[in-house]
Amino acid sequence: ALDKGDPFTLEYKIFAADGTIKWVWERGKGIYGEDGLEALEGYISDITTQKKQHARLSAIIAALPDLMFVMDRRGNFLEVHGADLNQLTLPREMVIGKNMAELFPPELARLHLDKIREAVESNALVTYEYQLDTEERSIVREARVNLMNHDKVIVFVRDITQRKMAEEELKNL
Repeated sequence: ALDKGDPFTLEYKIFAADGTIKWVWERGKGIYGEDGLEALEGYISDITTQKKQHARLSAIIAALPDLMFVMDRRGNFLEVHGADLNQLTLPREMVIGKNMAELFPPELARLHLDKIREAVESNALVTYEYQLDTEERSIVREARVNLMNHDKVIVFVRDITQRKMAEEELKNL
């Protein structure tokens, strides 16, 4: 970036005077004179706390048996996370950026969008169950939708097929 005269952004570790390791984020640009680069001008910020929080949340998400989606209020998939992405009926890359209406049958897409709208309007956790029929099998899932901010929700989805089958077997005894 400096060779081209462009601003730069860096993230790196440093050793503090007390020996601890700190993460910093730096943004800057070169100041040029007749002889070329004369100085660097910019800003450095300590992001150690954010790095630790990110690592902690990543570990929690990796340990969850659920799929986790970040979506906007219109039903567009922004992020997909989960320890077992094989639970997805499509590859992750085919989900991100898509709208629910493109991936689910119309009645199921409407159900999901209604629940997202309910979570946004009530600012409360919304839990519901639904059945997804694939070519191989029928999957029963529980979804939990919670508001992240005015335009985004986080959705945790758990496969409860085995539990539902066990409940049915108990009813039939």
